[in-house]
Amino acid sequence: MKLSKILILCVVVITSLTVRAQNTTSVPRYDLVSYGTGTDNTYSAEIFVYLPKPDKDVDNSIRKSAVHGVIFKGLAAGNGGIEQRPMTDISTETKFADFFSSFFSDAKRYSDFVNVVDGTLRVEKVEKKLYRIRAIVSVQEHALRKYLEQQHVIESFNDLF
Repeated sequence: MKLSKILILCVVVITSLTVRAQNTTSVPRYDLVSYGTGTDNTYSAEIFVYLPKPDKDVDNSIRKSAVHGVIFKGLAAGNGGIEQRPMTDISTETKFADFFSSFFSDAKRYSDFVNVVDGTLRVEKVEKKLYRIRAIVSVQEHALRKYLEQQHVIESFNDLF
């Protein structure tokens, strides 16, 4: 009887730790749309992040989602901007799961590649327990690509020729 209680307790603790780890690296639901033209080597984008409750970590959610979108989804055309293809496909996220788990759990890493334009953050309640946070961001596409190439996550353009 004691053994079964201990076993159940271990399962609950491990499950709790696993869920907590998944929450720190997960990327919230988002939409990323091109927003005019950025400066050289950057993408200017309008991002909509959907969260159950806007909190003090909204800025990190926006940054994480913007970088994730540039890497895996690309930017939809809109607001005078053109469609931008993703750097790689979503299977790369699975193939390099350890790298991306570490990358997206450390705000200092992904934040180096994105800036939120001052004064563009807007919060809108869209459902009873769902908020849409909108911001304009500038993603340093060239620097991000170079970093991922150096980490051997994506192939360098130089290797293709």
